[in-house]
Amino acid sequence: MKFRIVLPVLASIACLAGCSGNGGGTVDTAGKPGAFHVRGDQVEACECDSVCPCIFEKDVTYNQCQGWLAFAIREGSYEGTDLTGVTFAIALLKTEKNLGKSLGKWEGKAWISDAASDAQRKGVTEVIRQSLGGAFARLEFADGKVTVTGSGDRWELAVGGVGEAKVAGIKGADGRVLAVHNSPSPIIMPVYNCALAESNTFTDGGVTWDFKGRNGGYGGFEFRSK
Repeated sequence: MKFRIVLPVLASIACLAGCSGNGGGTVDTAGKPGAFHVRGDQVEACECDSVCPCIFEKDVTYNQCQGWLAFAIREGSYEGTDLTGVTFAIALLKTEKNLGKSLGKWEGKAWISDAASDAQRKGVTEVIRQSLGGAFARLEFADGKVTVTGSGDRWELAVGGVGEAKVAGIKGADGRVLAVHNSPSPIIMPVYNCALAESNTFTDGGVTWDFKGRNGGYGGFEFRSK
């Protein structure tokens, strides 16, 4: 199943890249129309040189910032439907020179795991629409095999037949991964673990890239309905 929708710009983008993931358990959403609360792991890899200037609301390294955003829901629900274990990925296909200033103008494509049930697919679509949709003028949806795996300072994402990325954390002088906390940009994870992409490929719809050696990042995310 594949379909195309145009997502409206949201009035608020405060949780565009995930609210803080340090809270307690997820909220019970049963019997609450449109309600969701999910948290999990996020991995990204993009066209920019590392560390990505978008973290500090600066212009991208090159003409735009194509790349991957991938999410693995570790716990949470939509209208009472359990979304635990569902994965999804978004390819940023067209942006402008400054991501923050061009919010609402991006174009992309999202893949929801083909292992998800119809109810889970509906829930994840709504999570994307409310939590991430404000960035996009156009976002196409499709089903596919989506995997997000990793631990420690090494993470991977893959969308079957389309592309993949592997990122490794950048170590500081003390041996710990360099991390940016509380970025000024609303599109960045609350704790952004800086990484380099050992691979980052994409081929779909006439768009192809290979951004090996460019920026990567990973961390926790938390999305909830307003």
